Amino acid sequence: MNRLTSAFAAAVTLGLIIQPMAESQAQDIRTGQAIARQNCARCHAIGRSGRSARPEATPFRLIPRRYPVEALEEAFGEGISGNHLGMPDFQFSPREVDDLLGYIRSLGRR
Repeated sequence: MNRLTSAFAAAVTLGLIIQPMAESQAQDIRTGQAIARQNCARCHAIGRSGRSARPEATPFRLIPRRYPVEALEEAFGEGISGNHLGMPDFQFSPREVDDLLGYIRSLGRR
């Protein structure tokens, strides 16, 4: 095989690997958005715009700017307790934590 053929084969192989990964990541982000919608949207703005229904509830799009998102992993997995009146307690499975944090991270990307 010449170099051009080898480079082309490598590019095709890489594309076959990256495409499913990108599709999987997009699905995880959609799942994270659904988790946020179901559990968080009644208080927090969960999209790229809008105000939170409760002024003290940080809009999700601001979380990546204000906090290291990875710091929330333990809290979500072990159980996040309402730190203010009206916030329910939450505990998510490891998969739900990954998806929710992936969604929150995606809000920080432009």
